[in-house]
Amino acid sequence: MLVLDTEKERKKWKKRFQFDKRWLQHDGIQEVVKEAWNTPCEGTRWFKVKQKIRNCRVELLKWSSSKKGNSMERIKWCKNQIEDMKESNAENKKQKIQEMKGLLNMAYEDEETYWNQKARVRWLKEGDKNTQFFHATVKGRRRRNRL
Repeated sequence: MLVLDTEKERKKWKKRFQFDKRWLQHDGIQEVVKEAWNTPCEGTRWFKVKQKIRNCRVELLKWSSSKKGNSMERIKWCKNQIEDMKESNAENKKQKIQEMKGLLNMAYEDEETYWNQKARVRWLKEGDKNTQFFHATVKGRRRRNRL
């Protein structure tokens, strides 16, 4: 008698943890890491270190999910707010537009930091806004890795 199992067992692959440099700009990240690191663990020294690193990773992922990290959405939102303010007749219109432009610049900087880290380019000059270059670098690396 032959038994044949046709159900393919699927393994769930864990996504590799990557620290996002943009997290360093947020307040409270140091407290998250300190709390996670100071959580008591049982076992040998190496096991404790491994557990502390794991705790930090888990807590950072929880913390990051509560933050809005998508800078493209923030860019779109800021642009829409600026357009709405230009059309409105509100008082302090110029001041509010300037504040939104400041937020827009911060969102652009976040986007640049994200693509710089993703592209693994270390020689980025300060103030360079060439995200198209970073997109092309990431796409090229993905093509090479796929082969």
